[in-house]
Amino acid sequence: MQARLQSIPIGQRIALALALPMAGFLFFVLWALSGHQRTANEMRNLREMAEMAASVSAVVHEVQRERGMSTAFLGSGGTAFLAHQAVRHAQTDAQLAVLRQKLQHLALEHFDGRLRSRIAQAQLQWEALAAWRRDAFALTVTPEVQLARYSAAIHALIGIVQEMYFLGGDADLSRSIYAFVNLMQAKEEAGIERALGAAYFSVPRVDAIDRQVFVAQADRQANFLEQFRFFAAQELVQQLDRVLSDVKAADIERLRGFVFQRMPTRQEVVQDTTARWMDVMTWKIDQIRLVEERMAQVLMAQASRAEEAARKAVFWSGAAALAGLILAVLIAGTLARGIIFPIERITRAMNRLATQKAGDTEVEIIDHQRGDEIGEMARATLVFRDNLVRIAQAEERLKNAVILRLHHKALGAISQGVLIVDAQGLVTFANTALATITGYAPEAIVGRKPDFLCAQAQDNARLEDSNGTPCVLEGRRSDGQPFWFEAMVSPVLDSEGVATHSVVVVRDITESRRVEQEMRIAATAFESLHGMIVTDARGTILRVNRAFTRMTGYAADEVIGRTPAMFKSGRHDAAFYVQMWKSLADRGAWFGEIWDRRKNGEVYPLLQSISAVRGEDGQVTHYVAAFSDISERKEAEEQIRHLAFYDPLTHLPNRRLLLDRLQQAMALGERTGGRGALLFIDLDQFKALNDTLGHDVGDLLLIEVARRLQDAIRASDTAARLGGDEFVVMLEELAHDATEAAEQARVVAEKVLAVLNETYVLAGHELRSTPSIGVTLFAGQRATVDELLRQADLAMYQSKSAGRNALRFFDPQMQAVVTERVQLDADLRTSLEQGHFRLHFQAQVDGLGRMTGAEALLRWEHPRRGRVLPGEFIPLAEETGFIVPLGDWVLEAACQELAQWATNPATAGLSLSVNVSARQFQQPTFVEGVLAVLRSTGANPLRLRLELTESLLLSDAEGAIAKMLELKAHGIGFALDDFGTGYSSLAYLRRLPLDLLKIDRAFVRDILTDPNVAAIAHTIVALAHSLGLTVVAEGVEEQGQFEFLMKQGCTGYQGYLFGRPVPAQELLPPSAS
Repeated sequence: MQARLQSIPIGQRIALALALPMAGFLFFVLWALSGHQRTANEMRNLREMAEMAASVSAVVHEVQRERGMSTAFLGSGGTAFLAHQAVRHAQTDAQLAVLRQKLQHLALEHFDGRLRSRIAQAQLQWEALAAWRRDAFALTVTPEVQLARYSAAIHALIGIVQEMYFLGGDADLSRSIYAFVNLMQAKEEAGIERALGAAYFSVPRVDAIDRQVFVAQADRQANFLEQFRFFAAQELVQQLDRVLSDVKAADIERLRGFVFQRMPTRQEVVQDTTARWMDVMTWKIDQIRLVEERMAQVLMAQASRAEEAARKAVFWSGAAALAGLILAVLIAGTLARGIIFPIERITRAMNRLATQKAGDTEVEIIDHQRGDEIGEMARATLVFRDNLVRIAQAEERLKNAVILRLHHKALGAISQGVLIVDAQGLVTFANTALATITGYAPEAIVGRKPDFLCAQAQDNARLEDSNGTPCVLEGRRSDGQPFWFEAMVSPVLDSEGVATHSVVVVRDITESRRVEQEMRIAATAFESLHGMIVTDARGTILRVNRAFTRMTGYAADEVIGRTPAMFKSGRHDAAFYVQMWKSLADRGAWFGEIWDRRKNGEVYPLLQSISAVRGEDGQVTHYVAAFSDISERKEAEEQIRHLAFYDPLTHLPNRRLLLDRLQQAMALGERTGGRGALLFIDLDQFKALNDTLGHDVGDLLLIEVARRLQDAIRASDTAARLGGDEFVVMLEELAHDATEAAEQARVVAEKVLAVLNETYVLAGHELRSTPSIGVTLFAGQRATVDELLRQADLAMYQSKSAGRNALRFFDPQMQAVVTERVQLDADLRTSLEQGHFRLHFQAQVDGLGRMTGAEALLRWEHPRRGRVLPGEFIPLAEETGFIVPLGDWVLEAACQELAQWATNPATAGLSLSVNVSARQFQQPTFVEGVLAVLRSTGANPLRLRLELTESLLLSDAEGAIAKMLELKAHGIGFALDDFGTGYSSLAYLRRLPLDLLKIDRAFVRDILTDPNVAAIAHTIVALAHSLGLTVVAEGVEEQGQFEFLMKQGCTGYQGYLFGRPVPAQELLPPSAS
């Protein structure tokens, strides 16, 4: 990387250094601008919603008035307000037309699906208005049903306005939105009250449930008005209080009193009372409407101001960014003029010096008077120019001397040894090559006879008599080492033909004789156990050995003259052979594994080496290939690889091979931009099948599932088994577009789901197995392999949670939920150690309101999370098993408090109920643990009552009964909590050693409004009495609920009507207060 940067011109590097922070700054600016623009778009949407909300409010107002008149009309049997119906309908339709026009101009694509769904629901409601009106004229509908119809339509319209909750940008705007919606809700409650009252006064009747509903309606109306006062601006609150301050408000309270006190109206004044009620309630609704219109104006003004502020933010942010960019460009230009241009001038001067003739000093160099680093570079260039001139002059002087030395060395450069012998037989000259061959220095040779060359005396005569004929002789070097040389003596004749000198040329052949010997050895080695092929430079086979014939089945005469192409197996592509020849050309050798074909057609693997043989000119003359058959080794390797990378049962790739292929697919996707998908498949209820039919049948099912998976996917995809009943399918080469890739993955997943749902016939058993499938997409290497598997696993568990036999795609929110659950679990354990848990106690009273005991309720006060509701952490504790130590702490803390109560006469007679989870109760040491806590705290077991749920009986009813009887023997009482919501058998209920049944709050809540719920509560009380059990009703919050339960014979009560859960020090019975 550093070398690549250094090859870039310095000007470009400086420009790059300046461009990078500018690019970062530009990216930040674009990011900030996009955020401001997004805020502006949200404010625009909010303004459009606020404008539409005014029209919705007007429609709601007209529908409310029509509802009241229609209800009164029906309640009077078709006599009241008959003449006013048509006018009222026309006014409602006019406002609906305005709203439809508003909706047509509203760009719904700017909003999410919730608003479109709300609008669609509202349209369905108002399109049914005509049918409702016809039903009313025909008197084929009751006032209650008509009231419910209109109320549903109004609630759908208000729901459109409630979508503004999700668009509020700041606190003031959010408060205005909440105030506006609460005012609409209050007006709606007033409208319902007007309709209920009109129906009541039209046909006066005394009914406890109707009265209760009427009272609740007034309470909800007051609650919404209080919410409005809390959120709205003071001037709007004052306007509301001012418009509602009228004598008509007193009339409303007087008429309400008729209903509250169950006072029937005389029949002869029914019409007047109904009209008066409609008049005053319409007045109240109209007054609220005035405030509502003002509130809508305020909301639209706030939204417009917020939109304008957001647009200004976008403008000024863009202006500031542009100014910063211009400033950065000016700074960059200044740096370029002061640094880059001088460096370029110096570079040009150096280039000219490098290409000028020696001694040329015409190159002009400026900037040498600067005091910075650039000035130093310029001065160094001047010095370089002067030195270049001096070097050129010195080279000219040396040129002649070099030529002379070359002449002197020419003879010495000959690779063969040369001796010049005079007529007297003495050496007059010996070159350097001869000195190298013999080991004697040239000066030691000159002046002596050449007989020192031969190791044997008789060879001297052969040398002298050779007379131009080469002869091979054995010599001895100066160090005594023998060597072989070829010598040739040539006489030098004068003009008269007399030899004046002899020239002896000596060539050292020691190495060539050694090579010849090695060649003989190589010829023997050629016939080794390895197959050998010798070809010429064109690849024509010249020779093969016997091992070749044994391995290939070809005789020598069948292959000589042909090329090795005849052995090709077809397993290698052209690129393989191109790479082989490239290696031979570049390095002169190739080594590797190759698949060839024998004479009988069998394809087999070889380990082969090919060497290029070059001549003296460096050109390739031959190729020699040696090879050995590695079939047995390959088979062993394949067996090892299969054991390492494939599941032995299903023969599918195992986890190791899947991870390797997944890494390759991710790397390919990173280069090509393609996407892939992982399908995590888990077989539903597989353990039950193993337990019932045995592991042999389970293995057969896994093998069949593997076969179906391979049939359901493409050849380029991978189906793998992770272990147990878990499989993974990896899809590759999906579309680049995420949506299209997800659709492709969905199609494959549904195909897998379908084929795995088909019936299995295994070992004579006809079975049906279903899968749960989790799908996650991947693109490149944005996530790790482990993260992808974890995502698919999470999605699979979502399929399990959805009821199994389903497929789900991974949603990043799943990961957030899991992370939050992990953190919540860690906080739970830390809080138990650090004492963040508290016990609160809720009173249990009898029919006279006297406290008879209390229930211990767990509260978590976390230093960071604040108060965490039990519904948020109890399910997680149940799932992780932490409910066991947490339940042990609750039991011990409750017994300590019970022991403390025993010391106070005011609380000594109270019993204490403690909830016990099924998982805690099922612990083998549960009984011993409870008794140990009682002993350590000194609590009275007769005052302790353990509350169990019906789910306890689903797993081990007999074991549960045995534990209860053992604890019962020590005086501990038992209550069955949430009775009626589970699935316990009445037969088991009869056998359980219970003291008390608790009616679940779900039955108590609707006991006054739902006859079915009331009948269930009555049955539970009767059942408890028949079994001799006490009954306690939970969640009693209203006086009517208490009175109803008393009539049914209920003897115990618990709920907000008698007291909320409080710390122990705040819990005192009435006699002690």
